[in-house]
Amino acid sequence: MPANKGFYLLKSKLTKVTQQEILAAARAVVKQAPLFRPNMPNGQSFNYSMTNCDDLG
Repeated sequence: MPANKGFYLLKSKLTKVTQQEILAAARAVVKQAPLFRPNMPNGQSFNYSMTNCDDLG
């Protein structure tokens, strides 16, 4: 079922337990590599936060 342009919402494809495991894994990554908000060359910050969890970014 199309939810919006560019992606589909697939309900019930992941169990609640699987979703919780993915969230726990993501939180573990963010604990090791905290979120930050990058800046553009003109100094304006992006509208999102991100993490850099690899040597290459």
